[in-house]
Amino acid sequence: MPKEILHLTAQHTSENGICLAIRNLSANYPLHWHDYYEIEYVTSGSGKCLINDVEFDFKVGDLLFLTPSDFEEVLLEPNTNATFINISFDNNWINNDIYGNLSEGIVIPDYPAKFIECINSEYDNNDVHNALYIRYMLNCVLIDIIRKSTDINNNVSTSKYSEYVHKALKYTHAHFREQISQADVADNIGLSRNYFCSKFHSEVGMTFKQFLTELRLKYSVSLLINSDLSITDVCM
Repeated sequence: MPKEILHLTAQHTSENGICLAIRNLSANYPLHWHDYYEIEYVTSGSGKCLINDVEFDFKVGDLLFLTPSDFEEVLLEPNTNATFINISFDNNWINNDIYGNLSEGIVIPDYPAKFIECINSEYDNNDVHNALYIRYMLNCVLIDIIRKSTDINNNVSTSKYSEYVHKALKYTHAHFREQISQADVADNIGLSRNYFCSKFHSEVGMTFKQFLTELRLKYSVSLLINSDLSITDVCM
């Protein structure tokens, strides 16, 4: 199976860290990974989307969301095409207050089209305020994604951990590819470092350093399996 890594600047020649395009698929899209965030709104067709080996059905009106940590494969219904409004963007377009909560890809069924249509119509506008307009609309969509993700995962995510540890896990999943520390996470969620260390260990069953190392190792294994990166590249 082909393995592909997509980059925002190389794929879309975007200098502003965001690109909007209409994507037409007439065949399955093979397993791939990209180093940017992606929103896809389905305007025609149907099929299945595999995100990190979890299978989601999609149809017209559904919204697909992918983070830079996710591996995706799109499988169309036989003898059909699909069309998506594709919004690709880097983390500079995400409000700092919600950035740490965008930790995993998901498909949201029957998503209202209003914000997507606003972004789509505004993208080619040369008005002095259009970038700001797009930023606000995009972050409205991202807040909806966070809310829907919380609803969908409510029974798993909120019952197992306390609010603080849940926030810490979300932040860590969003930033584990960066040089983050236990102190960074504790400061972000508003706990003292010693208390955070104790609380995290008691609820998760391992130290924060062990959890971070395990998360990075799992991601490294996924990169080695699903990409053509060398071990050295993955380490870097």
